Amino acid sequence: MKERLKAMTDTNAQYTAMLLLEQPHAVGYAALAKEVARIAPTARLGDWSGPIDDPTKAAGIEMLSLDGQQMAVLAVDAPAPAMALDFGPIPNLLWPDPSKEIAKQRAHAMIVSPGEPNGRADAIAKARAVTIVAAAYAALARTIGVVWVDAGNLIPPAVFKNATEKIGAPAGIAVPLWVRVKFAPTSVQAGGKRVFVVGTIGLSALGHPELEYAPTENPLEIVTHAMAAAQYLLSSGATLKGGDTIGVEGQNRFNLKDNPRGTFVNGPIILMEAR
Repeated sequence: MKERLKAMTDTNAQYTAMLLLEQPHAVGYAALAKEVARIAPTARLGDWSGPIDDPTKAAGIEMLSLDGQQMAVLAVDAPAPAMALDFGPIPNLLWPDPSKEIAKQRAHAMIVSPGEPNGRADAIAKARAVTIVAAAYAALARTIGVVWVDAGNLIPPAVFKNATEKIGAPAGIAVPLWVRVKFAPTSVQAGGKRVFVVGTIGLSALGHPELEYAPTENPLEIVTHAMAAAQYLLSSGATLKGGDTIGVEGQNRFNLKDNPRGTFVNGPIILMEAR
């Protein structure tokens, strides 16, 4: 099991949040520390040498640490490159057409936690630290949208605010930011009914295989199930594997199968087949 978990987190995960900003905004350490303390009162902010008790002695925000997780913060007085915002032809359910808002950006900021995590708990801790700092930065700068790079997930400020409402709790997570659920048509069945495949992107950076559902006529119902499943996995620490069955009697129940690759990701998935 230990080797399996290491394989899941031994990826090209970037643990990066990108904030799209209406205008350049210089954020100082003291202001950022104040926001971090508001969002996560028990978190310890500092630089790469450790926690800083006196914000006036901080050199800046370029090299931060939060509860031991090291981060680099890069503020760029220019819009994010278009290629960094190209997530493919499938619209994001949380922001189907962000083009008008994105056109307003004049700057962006990147918060990155470098290095490979030491297992699943460390992967989630890295994501949480980056997200707390991103939420603090977004509270200080006029933010148009937020990207979680590992999920190719661009969400509007209101969704980001809701997703990070409890991120400051010791076990806080931000599933709508960290995990994107995609669905796409696969074929037309007899009778003219179109079926869709639904799958997650982002779980693999957090120590879990991505989930993919067998083709369905009811993709929105399955999208809801996928988000609930991601929430359950990241909050409980549970592990899914081929051969398992999940669900509630009388409701949706699924048989699980291990697959080497999925429709939306070129890597291992858990295939969810309705019983």
